[in-house]
Amino acid sequence: MSELMSSLSDITMFVAMIGYVVALLAFAADQAIRRQRATVPKPELVTVGGGAEPQPPVSIRAFDVPEPERARFAPRWLLATTLLHALAVALRGVATAAVPLGNMYEFVTATALAVSLSYAILARLRPEARPLGLYVAGGLAVVLGSAITGLYTEAGPLIPALKSGWLAIHVTAAVAASGAFTLGAIASALFLYAERRGEAHGLRPGQLDTLARRLHTFAFPVWTFAVIAGAIWADSAWGRYWGWDPKEVWAFITWVVYAAYLHARATRGWSRRRVALIAVTAYACLLFNLIGVNLLLNSLHSYAGL
Repeated sequence: MSELMSSLSDITMFVAMIGYVVALLAFAADQAIRRQRATVPKPELVTVGGGAEPQPPVSIRAFDVPEPERARFAPRWLLATTLLHALAVALRGVATAAVPLGNMYEFVTATALAVSLSYAILARLRPEARPLGLYVAGGLAVVLGSAITGLYTEAGPLIPALKSGWLAIHVTAAVAASGAFTLGAIASALFLYAERRGEAHGLRPGQLDTLARRLHTFAFPVWTFAVIAGAIWADSAWGRYWGWDPKEVWAFITWVVYAAYLHARATRGWSRRRVALIAVTAYACLLFNLIGVNLLLNSLHSYAGL
């Protein structure tokens, strides 16, 4: 039964990766059509015959798909892919008979799912943020492809060190925060671009800045809880709350940089550009904490490696 569930999970994850590629192409096509329509002048009315009423010329442009219908296709496709991705993660959990967070493959695919779910919620609450799906779909296609080809681990039971209820609490909180932080980093990076160009994918700098602030404000308390939960788990597993392990250190560094971001936002005199640069720096710290530590440093968390 577990082998069947594992195989189904692997197949579903691969199909989800293809789905993200298709979503990327759909968002890219939508953006290309938007740019084309923005640059093509509106056709002028022409008069056919003497005294006849002006008639609009016959359109010879491709892509004459109604705007609302076309604009909704890419987000809907991405949502369908997200559900497929969630199914793959769930099947992996059934195959391992545990929360599927026991190794780097499971952690990376679960974090990717958190990013996709965060985007789905954001796109629902803030329709103007839907163009961010271009970067979400592209990034997730790369992440799942890398996980499948470079991080894949056969489904199996948890090692003894991970058999704790704190696994679901601590790691799930970290995964959820990472999903929102990823969207916040995308919004901050696009803000830096839009500040020079005046807009990015139809979003003005002020919109992107507000979006980044809200995402980071939501994610920071969740990350704080994840760090605290990790310390409690460390005490029960190793007999101490803090031991200067590289994973613990980088989790704290990440927390400090994000705290600096929120403090800078609340402090007068800080330009929005400098604040956005802090956000991007904080996300780089987050990525190193989540992935780099496991791959590059000797840590007590190495059991979560490849």
